[in-house]
Amino acid sequence: MSTAVTDGIEVSVQSEFRPERSAPGQARFLHTYTVLIRNGGTSGARLLSRHWIITDARGEREEVTGEGVVGKQPHLEPGQ
Repeated sequence: MSTAVTDGIEVSVQSEFRPERSAPGQARFLHTYTVLIRNGGTSGARLLSRHWIITDARGEREEVTGEGVVGKQPHLEPGQ
């Protein structure tokens, strides 16, 4: 699990290899990601956008950006 904290907002990401959706013989490997966001600050916060940098085992990078997450922009109160 990877975790980062910025201004009291903690983001943790757990990746999981999905062998049933992968084809190692064709160098295709699928992973899913579970993201947990916690507001450890003293005021509310809203997730407006996302920016992930994904680096594979060969060092190739992919950047993912977009509004919110799963089409939503959730508001997190302190402690949520």
